Amino acid sequence: MIATAPMSSRASTDFADLPSYTRALHAYTQNLWAEARRNVERKAQENSSSAKRNSTGSHRSKRY
Repeated sequence: MIATAPMSSRASTDFADLPSYTRALHAYTQNLWAEARRNVERKAQENSSSAKRNSTGSHRSKRY
């Protein structure tokens, strides 16, 4: 936010807009968590499907 007003009036404007800032931040973090959960679930599905294809076991057992 770019403010051309002096500092005292800008601070009161920021505090007046605080609920909308927190709502926006909350929505943003909710979207981040939802995306992270989707990525984890997608990775888990990819891992389980690749484990079914490999009859020898997981990738971890192949390292040793």
